[in-house]
Amino acid sequence: TSSLTAAVTDPSATDKPVLTSFTEVKDSGCANCSAVFDPSNNTLTATIGGGADSYDTAYGLADFGGPSGWSARTYSRIDFSLPAGTVINGNIAVLQELDLNSSLIYELCLKGATRELCLYSPATWVACSGIIIPNDGTPTHLEVSAKANDSIIVRVNGVDKITRTGLTGTTGAPRYLRV
Repeated sequence: TSSLTAAVTDPSATDKPVLTSFTEVKDSGCANCSAVFDPSNNTLTATIGGGADSYDTAYGLADFGGPSGWSARTYSRIDFSLPAGTVINGNIAVLQELDLNSSLIYELCLKGATRELCLYSPATWVACSGIIIPNDGTPTHLEVSAKANDSIIVRVNGVDKITRTGLTGTTGAPRYLRV
């Protein structure tokens, strides 16, 4: 037991940028790919309809760290859903954090046709959550708390599913978010 602690206060707005714009990126070889950001409701809709090659992409890219990168812990929260009947033929990236050099720090991805949510980093750690993302349009709330060369926590619908501590190998300060 202990005495009551002070209330936890929300950090100031300068401590946590809210992303209000994304650069919309799509694979030029995919006629049916699009990425559209709607600032009125802070929604990014990416469609990957298949194309002439086997590597089709559509995503939003946000620069949250600026030229020097972000030195503190990052927090990313998204509601992710797959339209009814979606079939995934390969792994699909859902959320990526990149460093100053656009090198991958971590990636949340869906593992092929099973749609299991997994965490990947080129620093050689991979973990799957056991969570299967539904393909019926139901949104899944995903949260990632990460600190370079320290730790990462992945929450799914408010429950911690993957926690890794003692991490090393990050190449630079976080700067970009790819959704």
